[in-house]
Amino acid sequence: LRAAGFLPITVYGKGAEPVSLQVNTHDFELLFAKGYREFELQLNGQPIKTKLQQFQREAKSQKFLSLEFIRQ
Repeated sequence: LRAAGFLPITVYGKGAEPVSLQVNTHDFELLFAKGYREFELQLNGQPIKTKLQQFQREAKSQKFLSLEFIRQ
């Protein structure tokens, strides 16, 4: 997944089961660098508002490894 340019993400919250999705790594990194922490993601064709809850990065390169979002 990462080799193809995508990051695995998990969306939690509001009494719903956790959902696994993926986002384009480059697009996310650009928005993160600009300070964005709230995102509208598509789930089954429906927009859901989310907030970045937690992320993991590789220690040396600081590349993102995974993201966790919470529904708003």
